[in-house]
Amino acid sequence: MEELKGKVFGTTRFGTLSDLASRFALRFYGVDPERDITMVQTGGPAETVTAILTGKIHAAALSPPATLQAKKVKLKELLDMSKLDAEYHINGVVTTRR
Repeated sequence: MEELKGKVFGTTRFGTLSDLASRFALRFYGVDPERDITMVQTGGPAETVTAILTGKIHAAALSPPATLQAKKVKLKELLDMSKLDAEYHINGVVTTRR
């Protein structure tokens, strides 16, 4: 991940789960998201893949179905979050039980 220093990293929106997971993974591998890279908002998963393909960003965190789109156009996977020893929940259930 050292090669990302000085590059532009895309996230759909600041504060989203993918943004938080990206920042965690970057820090885990020694990249400070506040100092070492420029983080920008891309809007959504499809827009993120397009931003990589058009050179507007150099890397991004993706989740399905964008990961499938990225594989289809032969983008390089830098990291699989499931391989990190970290809890990463993408779904949840809440209730208004009283």
